Amino acid sequence: MEKNHTLIGAALVTVARYIPHDLANNLDQNHTFSVLGNISFRTCLAALWCVYLAQIVYCIFFHPLRKVPGPLLARFSQSWRNIRYFRGSWHHYVVQLHRTYGSVVRIAPNEVSFVDSSALKALYGLGKQVQKLALGGKIGFIEQGRDVDGIIRSIHDGFYLMANMGNIPGQMFWINNALAQWLIKRFGGKRLNSFSIFLDWLDRRVSERMKNGLGDRRKDMLQHFIEAKDMDGKPVWKGDVMIEGVNILGAGADTTSIVILAVLSALLLHRPERQKLQQEIDQAYTSLGLQDPGQEISFKDAERLPYLSAVIKESMRLHPSISYQLPRVVPSSGVQIGPYYMRPGTICSISATSMNRSKEIFGDDADEWKPERWIASNEEEKERISTMNSLLTTFGMGSRSCVGKNIALVEVHKFIAQFLRHFDADVVNPERPWVTKSQWFSIQKDFWITNKERGH
Repeated sequence: MEKNHTLIGAALVTVARYIPHDLANNLDQNHTFSVLGNISFRTCLAALWCVYLAQIVYCIFFHPLRKVPGPLLARFSQSWRNIRYFRGSWHHYVVQLHRTYGSVVRIAPNEVSFVDSSALKALYGLGKQVQKLALGGKIGFIEQGRDVDGIIRSIHDGFYLMANMGNIPGQMFWINNALAQWLIKRFGGKRLNSFSIFLDWLDRRVSERMKNGLGDRRKDMLQHFIEAKDMDGKPVWKGDVMIEGVNILGAGADTTSIVILAVLSALLLHRPERQKLQQEIDQAYTSLGLQDPGQEISFKDAERLPYLSAVIKESMRLHPSISYQLPRVVPSSGVQIGPYYMRPGTICSISATSMNRSKEIFGDDADEWKPERWIASNEEEKERISTMNSLLTTFGMGSRSCVGKNIALVEVHKFIAQFLRHFDADVVNPERPWVTKSQWFSIQKDFWITNKERGH
């Protein structure tokens, strides 16, 4: 009987979603539950199955999004997409979806993916040198040449977990409870507990700074966080500073390294373009008088190099750091996007991977790496490049665009310029230079190169 009651409860929750409010208010609850208490186990299963079939029929034939093209399974289930999330192949699949079904694709029962300029604006539009890291202090990655305590791996695993759990409601119950957390800490091993090691390291750095202060050193980002005030003018507490530290190290480090690897891979696979860029960089060093060891090009000078900027922008276009959908919920007023009216509550999203490969925006060769597409030789091309820039979604768009964009561009421009100035490199496996896995971030793995100094 207890099993029957469990099934009855599940059936009631499911059926209640489809009962009109006026009818539900007129039901005699005592009579209803007395009848349900006598229903057999088989009847409960049959009822649940009928409700599930009714839901499938509704989602396919009667749902407000029924006319939006997309895979059949996506019309009534999120499982097909979540499987690709778990496999880490969404960055490939979302591009093929739009190539198959067009600029508007239904990717879940109540979610639509867009590759459209009007959708981009509707969903995301807006009506002295640093010498020390903000959270300085060595962890030991470079010195030891390895992932110390599995910290890097744990951050990657964390994003993979969050990206997938967020798409399957109810899963977190099985992880976010005292028993599960105790089991993870007790038996999880380094891979599951290494994020705690990272937090311990961060806690020591923040505590040390809050206790000893900055001294005579230049004020860095960590100091700005510590000196910040809340809405009442009171100092922020340590936990807030820790959160900002996790945001910088977790979100800033991976995204920038992904871009750097994307640029390097493209250059190492295209020797003529690499040689052209090295020539531009060498000429810049010479004209700026940077001939002595230790003299390096500044960001302001590096960003003025047209071919370097074109190479970086093209690499970021083809391999944005974040490939998953960035969802938005349609407000109560609804919204018209292209030929479709999106009802209130509909989830609308865009993936930078698919948007940045749109042939309507970037041309028929959108899948090819061509830095020259960002270099204009006449007014018509300047207008075309301006349009591409306005629709490039590598850093997002609008009020929720990447706040670390400028810092990332500084790092990438300086690293690529200095690397190509001092080193020659080749990919170990040109046929398969890396393996990309979508874990919220599009993380490259197994990227191996041979490297040697150029000598000047």
